[in-house]
Amino acid sequence: MVNLRIILGVIFLVVGFLLAISWAPIALLFLDNMNNLPVNIIIILIILGVVFIFAGAIIIAFNIIGRFSSRRGNKVENGILVIGTIVSVKRTGMMINHQPQFDISVKFTTSDGQQITASDKKIVPLIDLSKVQPGAMIPIRYDPSNPQKIMIDNNSNQGDLQDAYDRQMVEKGVISQETLDIVNNGVKAKGVVLSAQATGNIINDMGEMSFHIKVTPPDYGDTFEAFVNKAVPANMLSSTQPGSVIDVYYLPENKDKIAITLKLP
Repeated sequence: MVNLRIILGVIFLVVGFLLAISWAPIALLFLDNMNNLPVNIIIILIILGVVFIFAGAIIIAFNIIGRFSSRRGNKVENGILVIGTIVSVKRTGMMINHQPQFDISVKFTTSDGQQITASDKKIVPLIDLSKVQPGAMIPIRYDPSNPQKIMIDNNSNQGDLQDAYDRQMVEKGVISQETLDIVNNGVKAKGVVLSAQATGNIINDMGEMSFHIKVTPPDYGDTFEAFVNKAVPANMLSSTQPGSVIDVYYLPENKDKIAITLKLP
């Protein structure tokens, strides 16, 4: 694809070069009468030539830098989606549209098992500050060639986020493969949290909760109750309080075992 900025930069360079050397043919015309040599005109042409050359070089340089930065940005935007844990949140002092910018440090595990801590600057609406506290889980993408380059991802669909979350939870031993199989092969239903109590156990820096849930099948048939333990990130606790409606999966042949999924905020 033709890059118009590069072409413009080259035109500036060519024009600048021609202006800068235009003194030579002018000097030849006055070779027999150097006293009448139009020095001022020559100086002006040389200055214009230098200006055009400088402008052309700047246009080309900024275009190359911009394309390089864009490629680096795309590598992060199209990078690997994982769920990280917020380590720290610091204000940068910048405000955009009356909303504060934060430097958010995130800890995550790469697909090859590396433990990485990196940061991204993000504008956070005041009403969403509770979602970006230390300990909260947050979706990010990272450049596989340089995992220190990350971006907080607010655009992925819920299905991709859930897949990334489930995959990591299995890898870390937070949920079992059996639980994931129930999610993948079971019947999706709605459940109402009847009670939620902390077990006192900590799994992968998350508190484990014991839930008593009343499940309503998708055909609104006979409801049933079940118990399940699940490690819950700090920023998801508000969605698991008694009375909350959550997604539940169960196997029709064995309703004693259920799996619950929590939507990332």
